[in-house]
Amino acid sequence: MDITKEPQKCHYHTIGYKYWDTLKKNLDRFQGAIEIKGCPFRYGLNQLWRNQMLAFALQETGIYNKVTFSVCHHAKNTMLDKSINQYRALTNEDAMFNSFTNYDVLNAVNTHDSELQKWLQWYKELYLF
Repeated sequence: MDITKEPQKCHYHTIGYKYWDTLKKNLDRFQGAIEIKGCPFRYGLNQLWRNQMLAFALQETGIYNKVTFSVCHHAKNTMLDKSINQYRALTNEDAMFNSFTNYDVLNAVNTHDSELQKWLQWYKELYLF
């Protein structure tokens, strides 16, 4: 699979975005066996690719030694599962990408700090009820 073929078919490339340049520099991170036809920066993978390219671009500045990005999604939003799993497969489950749910966030928060408790209550009201 060569996902760098024919970047001119990608809208982002034709309008001058540098995603393809960044992708080519980091191609070794995308060796999973999935089928991509045309531009990978579309459909369900669009935002994941764009965020990953931003992370790589930040790393290229030299300010950061290593960058990763994560997606926090609502556990009941199963529409994202296909894209997230496809992206994981494309990256061979590289640690540069992670995803977690709103419940994972709540389970990770364990504090008696009053300001964090206010945030936790706001979060629960917004994302759980």
